Amino acid sequence: MHALEDRGIYVSSGSACSSNHPGISGTLKAIGVRDDLLDATIRISLSELNNKEEADYFIKNLKELLPLLRKFVRKIMKYKSFLIKYGEIGVKGKNRYMFEDALMKQIRTALKEVEGKFSVSKELGRIYVDMDGEYDYEEAVDRLSKVFGIVGICPMVRIESKDYENLKVKVVEYVDAVYPDKNFTFKVDTRRADKSFPGTSESINAELGEVILNAFPEIKVNVRKPDVLIKVEIRTYINIYSVEIPTRRNALSAQTEVPCFYFPVV
Repeated sequence: MHALEDRGIYVSSGSACSSNHPGISGTLKAIGVRDDLLDATIRISLSELNNKEEADYFIKNLKELLPLLRKFVRKIMKYKSFLIKYGEIGVKGKNRYMFEDALMKQIRTALKEVEGKFSVSKELGRIYVDMDGEYDYEEAVDRLSKVFGIVGICPMVRIESKDYENLKVKVVEYVDAVYPDKNFTFKVDTRRADKSFPGTSESINAELGEVILNAFPEIKVNVRKPDVLIKVEIRTYINIYSVEIPTRRNALSAQTEVPCFYFPVV
């Protein structure tokens, strides 16, 4: 917004009716905007006094600034791992591993033409895509979203060290990098698959929540309906994520849901 302001263009990051209540827009969530784009939108207000020349000036400057802004955003958070969520595979029986392996093969095929080095791996109930070095984030997400069987893509931070104090630091860094605008509500949801890790899921939720509140006093807790659900999975490594990008197939199925009609047989 400030970059546009420097060029005499004034926009907003939220709706006019919620200007006194900044935070993640419920309207954007309701219309299906991707989670990773909820805090990356602007509102453009027009009136009968605006003209075509002003519209052209805005479009020209926006096109010039976007590449620069995208580079800046990527410097804030560079995801090196994706957690892949899949659909019906999760309910398969003893041959589940065969379906998982087939899905992993499809993922590797989908990423072959994407700039960057990718590795695909799995552990119990999870499939991961890890990136080595620079890669094309948008293209990778686009290719993954077209793979049949994937219902969600979660950009995540993976921590190899299981030091509790280090986890607290990493969670704060994650929140700071992913959410530049701190006006939102949150909840921490921990899954402690590694039972050797100290504490319980509930106690970890409370301690990490306290650390986040101390670091960012403007953020508020809402355990019933939070704007942001911060997930922490303690497994072989520790995974931190809060964004799930629905795939096109999953989003389409949700939007085209129709009722079933039953007719009696006479």
